[in-house]
Amino acid sequence: MANLAKSSESSEWNVQVNTGSGSSNIQLRDPLAALAELVSDDENDEPAKIIAWYLENHASEPFEKSKAESAKRLISAYGCNLASQIAETGLVPQDGYVQLHVVTAGSGEGENKEGGLSIQHLLWEVLEDPEVWSKTERRPQSVSVVRSLQSVTGVEAGCPPTTVLAEHRDGLDGKRFNILLVVSRPCPEKDVDYQLVANALMSVIDQLPPQLDGQTTLTILRPPTWQAFQDHLQEHPHFYDLVHFDMKGAIPPVAGRPTAVLEFCQPGKQNPLRLRPDYRTGDLVGKELAVAGANTVVLNACDSASFRHASSGSNLAEVLLGHGVQSVVAMAYKVVEESVEIFMGSFYRSLLAHGMTVTDAARTARSELLRNQSRRAHYMLTVQLADYIVPVVYVSSIATDANTVSPEKVPFASVRRTLESIKQAVPSHRLSAKAKTHRPRLLSGRDCDIVKLETLLPVARLVFLHGQGGIGKTELLRYLCRWWKSSGWIDTAVYIDFDDLNSEKTETYRSMSDVVASIAEQLHLPPDERSEKDIIRRLQRGKYLLVFDSADVFEDPITGRGRDAMTEPLKAFIRATAKGQSMVIVASRLDTTSIADIPFPHHNYPLSGLSVINSVSLLQNLSCPSVNELPDTFYRRGNIDSLRRAAIVLEGNPAAIRLVAPELKSVNYDGEKFFSTMFYGVFKGLSAGQGGPSDSRFAKSLNQALCSTSFIDTRKTLIKASQFAPFFNVMPKDLTIYYWFLYLSVSRYFTEGNFEHWISE
Repeated sequence: MANLAKSSESSEWNVQVNTGSGSSNIQLRDPLAALAELVSDDENDEPAKIIAWYLENHASEPFEKSKAESAKRLISAYGCNLASQIAETGLVPQDGYVQLHVVTAGSGEGENKEGGLSIQHLLWEVLEDPEVWSKTERRPQSVSVVRSLQSVTGVEAGCPPTTVLAEHRDGLDGKRFNILLVVSRPCPEKDVDYQLVANALMSVIDQLPPQLDGQTTLTILRPPTWQAFQDHLQEHPHFYDLVHFDMKGAIPPVAGRPTAVLEFCQPGKQNPLRLRPDYRTGDLVGKELAVAGANTVVLNACDSASFRHASSGSNLAEVLLGHGVQSVVAMAYKVVEESVEIFMGSFYRSLLAHGMTVTDAARTARSELLRNQSRRAHYMLTVQLADYIVPVVYVSSIATDANTVSPEKVPFASVRRTLESIKQAVPSHRLSAKAKTHRPRLLSGRDCDIVKLETLLPVARLVFLHGQGGIGKTELLRYLCRWWKSSGWIDTAVYIDFDDLNSEKTETYRSMSDVVASIAEQLHLPPDERSEKDIIRRLQRGKYLLVFDSADVFEDPITGRGRDAMTEPLKAFIRATAKGQSMVIVASRLDTTSIADIPFPHHNYPLSGLSVINSVSLLQNLSCPSVNELPDTFYRRGNIDSLRRAAIVLEGNPAAIRLVAPELKSVNYDGEKFFSTMFYGVFKGLSAGQGGPSDSRFAKSLNQALCSTSFIDTRKTLIKASQFAPFFNVMPKDLTIYYWFLYLSVSRYFTEGNFEHWISE
């Protein structure tokens, strides 16, 4: 455990290897120097750049198969070279369990005093693949890698860096386990899924065994601004054991030197929906964490443990260690979404449910990436990525008796039941003490809308959500009620749906007293606190979400009949509620409403259709749930382009996509034939009435219009509601206009006067 050795070349280091059975000094050579001969003349690139391309860009360039195969050979050769150098010491146990500590002196620096790179920049995690040891005389059964920095204080200068084959005794020794998750997406349209980590983490917490239930708390910081982060840690000093930053990282030049930063959010002054990046250096973040007393930090930010910039402050993980953080899990390269999902799910399952240390949990998660190398790629393809070497673990120090521990007797997964020591339950009123709840099913394609609403609601308190029929307003709102409650942002959600056509409903709202009674019931209020004034007072003081769905019924001459008397009282109720701590969402198919005052433009939130990529993904999942059943022709570029054009025509409307999804299967997933049928053919499933979701509000609304008694012999039109795929941007106030649209084209009694009347309507 000493300072970096002096070396004439930056690609060689004097390294001391220590185990319980002995010690040895070796001249460690950078494996990259021996890989140049494996690169073909056609590639004309350095091995390090080929490996970086493979890990970071192959998923977005899946057709570069030969280059990817070359990168995999380089990684394998790299691991074999490094393993053989370590095995030459004779200290590697045969069939033993090894935890390899890479120890250098430093204080957040990625370089030595001569300006050369430290041994930390080597891809040590590649040694966890058993295949790289296959050519060595002594082959360990399992290897776990952890990196460590020793303070320069008290270290004898000139001593070599240390590689220790032993067990590291880290872990969270506190009597509680509290997690703070900071999710920042200032540009959600161009970023990864907003709930990528949150869903994986909440899934693990929901599945904890009964004896651990309620002993883990998860708090998601909202809004994810730098000021909110500072205030929250100051309000809860020494409360959090682990802080997870789910946000982008970067290494821009600051004062002329590459400096690691994290990307927080900053709402626009004029429009809070216009989020802007707010970069904060690792030093600033580390200082806040030091004051808060956080022991462990997890970073899925790209390049958060990068050594490509040999500069002090460019490695975020090392910077945080320099501020007193005990353990840091970070990424050495840019990482793809699916890898984050796999790694974090396994990491938190091992840490929380199995009680492993941070280092052992990370080792288990890396082995999961090693076993499962299939990753989603662009063009709806999959690629094989050996990206288990991307997540790395840093610890601030190693147990003083590490050198006396025999590696032959120490299993790498020395499970320390961390959570069994959590005896003091966190008070339920502090943050989100997690009882067993049902985690909401992930809602695909709405991450941008969720992050924007989470940014807007704390400022506006009242939001008017509107969009065309079938666009997914109700599904999104129901999901938000469950998600925000399960993630601890709100205490309870109250959902009022004015739609009389909803088959799941057991109540109707014809007066203000009906609304008040339903709210009281959903809040589980005692009989003496169910007056309208008592409810408003409670809503103003607590953190609740009120949703008023299907507000367009008040604007319709048919469905709004009899509700005129409750419009003004309802508006006053919403106005009073929005003045307190609770939040209100009013949803409608129309872009105006009579039940709420919408004072500013940014209180309006138009819900658009799904993106083209999400639309194609939904179309694929609905037509063929199993990817294995898809023919190879499905993944051709021309086929994917045809499906994307179809998604554009469908305007990303989930109801429309559900209606036409069976047709894609009937044409054997031929995108060009499917697209042609949309314009020139007939969807047989729709004609037979088999394609539409009959229980959707859209279909029922059309059925009601078609069955209206004011029209002549509607049964003879032979028109089904499923044929009205919602491809329209504007939903008419009077739903019967949909009937006129078709009726005029088939009726032999049509006259010009009727047509003029219909146009005027």
